[in-house]
Amino acid sequence: MSPVPSPSKLQAPETDIARSLTTLRAACADPALAPTMRTLLQGTCNTLHNAVVAAEEACHDATRDSALFDRVQELAHVGGWEWDAGRHRLHLTGESLRILGSQVTPTLMATMLECLIAPDRRRLQTALDHALPKGNASNLELQGTRGH
Repeated sequence: MSPVPSPSKLQAPETDIARSLTTLRAACADPALAPTMRTLLQGTCNTLHNAVVAAEEACHDATRDSALFDRVQELAHVGGWEWDAGRHRLHLTGESLRILGSQVTPTLMATMLECLIAPDRRRLQTALDHALPKGNASNLELQGTRGH
């Protein structure tokens, strides 16, 4: 099984928060600070620290779930894709790309259609023709040309 990346790889927001937390903690240690202000800053530090810990845990969980999902797709030889017709954006999972067998990553629906076997190409085009005017979703099992 492939290793799950560490959440520490996503450091940009956490670094800013850590700096802010360090600054707040230093301010709390200032003896000239009024006790009420010290209590308020300590509470803010604790809240900020708890938020950072929760965000790191959520990031780790999402990264682990994503890695597991990728592994399941790979083992089952099942891929997924999503097309935003309004923005003309096509997203394919890694396993979908492997199944399609395309030398380049399709970014347009026309390019993806070319990667399918002829009967599935027609099925998908028909499904799109029916789904697009109504804004409906569609669920099809398709086979790429790689298998042939």
